[in-house]
Amino acid sequence: MTDTLFYKNTDLSDDYAEITKSFVSNTFDYYDVMNSNVRIKHQPSNGVDCFYVEAMQYGYNGCYVGTQVNYGKYNNFEDAVSCARNISHQCAV
Repeated sequence: MTDTLFYKNTDLSDDYAEITKSFVSNTFDYYDVMNSNVRIKHQPSNGVDCFYVEAMQYGYNGCYVGTQVNYGKYNNFEDAVSCARNISHQCAV
């Protein structure tokens, strides 16, 4: 269980200029994609690092309402970053 990157407290954002580690807890971490609502949730599951690409989409109908959208689960950070970049670029267009 302690062999995962999560339990080693590894900051995976160092190699990515547009990714920043924004939240740390004892159960999950968040990495934000700059200038977007897209983030990567890093969480261990059964002794394996898992990366979930998520985004918040907001709409206004008398008040602002946010809905969480899940774009996928990945076993490595690189694939999650690739997905997050694609989603953030699609949201920007």
